[in-house]
Parts: sequence; structure tokens; C-alpha cells
Amino acid sequence: MDAIVREETLNDAYVPEGRDATRAISLETLVDEQYDRIRRLAWKFGLPEDEIDDAAQEVFARACAGLKRFRGECSPSTWLTRIALNYLTSRKRALSRRARLFSDNVEMLERARARAVGGLQASEAHARAMDCIRRLPAKLRTVFVLRYLEEMSCADVAETLKIPEATVRTRVFHARKKLRAMLGGYQP
Repeated sequence: MDAIVREETLNDAYVPEGRDATRAISLETLVDEQYDRIRRLAWKFGLPEDEIDDAAQEVFARACAGLKRFRGECSPSTWLTRIALNYLTSRKRALSRRARLFSDNVEMLERARARAVGGLQASEAHARAMDCIRRLPAKLRTVFVLRYLEEMSCADVAETLKIPEATVRTRVFHARKKLRAMLGGYQP
């Protein structure tokens, strides 16, 4: 005699062992009756809109996988709700971890971007200032470079160039005035 092999389908009712048929459960019926409720539960749980359908499908996939473990001690909707709550709790926790990691990375990237932008702005400002310094007349440029870029005192600049200290201060004054005019309203 050939054994009859019966494939289970979604609308086959599963009756928990040792229970009467009032606790029978059909996955198809469960999906039809409970899908919208599980979606609402996921939404109320705070899942992002684009993850709600995926979450509902995952809940029903877990219900399908665990159908044989349904003992019938509660209604099928209560059992499904417990599965949903377990899944949604773990999913929310995972999203929270990802958000924390992401926010830490975003903060790190923002700081790096700010440094890069600040560095870029600083390097652009530096390049512009150096260009203006190069365009100063030689006597003003020499005094300005020694005084500000080489950080020499007025007395040291005067000694190095063999000019009076008052001349150094005068040339620094005129160099700054010309630079201010060349840079115009430029604000780094």
C-alpha cells in the first residue's frame, strides 16, 4: 500500500495536541484576521514606517515556524501577539543600537568634516593672505614677514635690517594697512 503523503497548506487547521478543535489555528485565517492588527502594533511600537510591513511578515513567518509549538493554552491572537511583542522588542533594540552607532559615527564624521572644512577655509584664507603679502612692496613685505611670520620683535627686525626701530614700526603699520585694503571685507 502506498502511503498517502499530505502536504500542509496555509489553510490547514492545526489542533494543538490534547486540545479540542475550538483552539484550532489556521495560518491563513490568522494572517487574514490579524495582519492589520500586527502592523498597527509595530507602528505603535515605534518602528519606522518602511519597516512595518517587514516586521509584520517576520512575525507571521515566526508564527508559521512555531505553529507546532502552539499549545492552545491561549487564543491564537494572544499567542501571535506574544510572538509579535518578542520580535518587536528585539527589533527595536537592534534599531536603537544601530541608531546609537550611527549617531556616534555621524558625530565623529561631523567633527571630521568641520575640521576639514575649517582646515580648508583656513588653508584658503592662508593662501589668500600669503598672496596678498607677496604683492606688498619689498620693503614692507620684508618687515611684515620678519615681524609677524618669523615672530621677531621690532628691535630684532631693526637690528637684522640695520634700520631704526621707528622705521620698522612705520613699515609694519603701512604693510598692515595695505593688507587690510587688499583683503577688503574678506572674513576667514
